Amino acid sequence: NLGQFAREGFDLCATPRCQAYEGVKVEHPLSDKAVTETRGEVLVYQGTPIDALYTATCGGHTEDGAAVFADKKGLPYLKGVPCREEDAGGRAVDLTGPPQVPIIDATATDVTLAWAWLRAAGVLRDEDAQGTLSGKRLHAWTRALAERAGLPAPSAHGGAAATFGEAAAAVASGLGWDKRAQVLLLPGDAEALLRDTAPEASRRTLGYLAWMEAVHPRPDGSFGWDAPPEAARLAALLARIAESYDALDLQEGVLGGAGETGLRVVRSKETVTLTLAPGAVLFGWAGGRALPVTRLRLLPGDRLRWHRDEAGRADVLELRPPVKGVADDRSAVLYTWEVRKTRRELEETIGKRIRVGTLRDLKVVRRGVSGRIVALEVVGSRGKQTVRGFDVRNLLDLRETLAAFEIQRDGAGEITAVAFHGKGWGHGVGLCQVGAYGMALRGEGYRAILAHYYPGTMLSSPP
Repeated sequence: NLGQFAREGFDLCATPRCQAYEGVKVEHPLSDKAVTETRGEVLVYQGTPIDALYTATCGGHTEDGAAVFADKKGLPYLKGVPCREEDAGGRAVDLTGPPQVPIIDATATDVTLAWAWLRAAGVLRDEDAQGTLSGKRLHAWTRALAERAGLPAPSAHGGAAATFGEAAAAVASGLGWDKRAQVLLLPGDAEALLRDTAPEASRRTLGYLAWMEAVHPRPDGSFGWDAPPEAARLAALLARIAESYDALDLQEGVLGGAGETGLRVVRSKETVTLTLAPGAVLFGWAGGRALPVTRLRLLPGDRLRWHRDEAGRADVLELRPPVKGVADDRSAVLYTWEVRKTRRELEETIGKRIRVGTLRDLKVVRRGVSGRIVALEVVGSRGKQTVRGFDVRNLLDLRETLAAFEIQRDGAGEITAVAFHGKGWGHGVGLCQVGAYGMALRGEGYRAILAHYYPGTMLSSPP
């Protein structure tokens, strides 16, 4: 890239065209350290510095450079490679835990995890999750949580817990959420949120609980405020409030792999060893919710959340979403995405680059080694035209071209919209930034990472 902007007097620009750079104020000690420790090292191919293209997240597989950029045909190191370990199962960690009886409340919600968090934190003891909750027990739970959260001790509920609505309002009052309701809800908000009968005196508070999804409606759509104060349902409410105060001492991290004495977990800028307590309960993730399991398979890069007992061991361990397979870049926010574009939106975008008239069809002519669309035929009322490489992404205005799509038509066969489902963000060539992070999580060094994404290259130290 030397001399790329010679007329302007510099080599690289500070925009996405070269490398977005916002100045010294955004530099980080960790990246500064990486620069310092690799000073003088140059990645070369057959003795020449490489054109080190990179992409934000590749969606599990990078693409051949020549398939995306016509001027990269003579660069064999820009070759599409899988963004994952060949034998991901080889580093899997298999855990076993005791059987758990799922706790399902009256709204058909599995609240086993909420119950486990509260029990591990000492908010509730080894109590029965079934049946109703007395005012005395509810006050004990609320008082224990208030103490953990550093809040004033709540007043005794007495007999004010005869119904679920009264109990929920008492919990909110004892933990400060009734004040939130008074400040944040507008007149009429509670009516719109509840769409149900509720005690007039606490209607605003209950509306706030519904707004924050701290309480859920039953299968028939009603909240059941007049129902008995169910223990399982109230435990879920307490767990939701506890989470807002970070009152349960839960910790999160990313699995790096199995160590000699436990799990190797990356937390912020440090790596810690996490051991499981005897009888630790496990939770997996499926169908958009956490579920109690007796066996849990973890892969490097998986997100975890846990509670430590007094000995520092995890007594509750949860696999956190997203759970998206084995790719090293699966932790990226845009590892997968969906977008639907109307015909008018597509015609406006396409019309800026080619002229084909009214859009009639989109046909994939060729996909690259990664599955990306590298040649697309656009058919219109005025003819058709084939677009190739990176121009496909610009033409459709998509995050990536590693995508499948379905064309929607009306009764007359005219296109109404196109639904795209894709993976990744960028052009998909060279090093995958989030993938490199994933490789590092499972213990790979920078030399192995560079060798993977730029095959055939080597690091050289100039004289």
